[in-house]
Amino acid sequence: MTAEAWLGIAVVALAMGSLLSCLIQSLKDVSKTALEDLASVRNQPGARARVDRILQDPEGHVAAAALPRTVCNLAVAIAMVMWVQAMRGVAAATWVEVLIGALA
Repeated sequence: MTAEAWLGIAVVALAMGSLLSCLIQSLKDVSKTALEDLASVRNQPGARARVDRILQDPEGHVAAAALPRTVCNLAVAIAMVMWVQAMRGVAAATWVEVLIGALA
């Protein structure tokens, strides 16, 4: 793959990981009444059912969003190492590329 492709993968994974981080923090901070008010404003039975499922197991929903966030964070780290490798023009990543990629 080219350096541009690795950088693109890193940017997309970073954006997705950031979005999932926001979702996780929102799920941790939202109050039960605020979530119920949000569902009642929409006035849709499907929305009410989704809110009820979230209220029954908020920690489970946080954990469900945390796993893909971790995968995205790992993808960013790997893509940055591969980007540094491609930019330096070496055949295989050494500890130098890993260190530079991890710090990037």
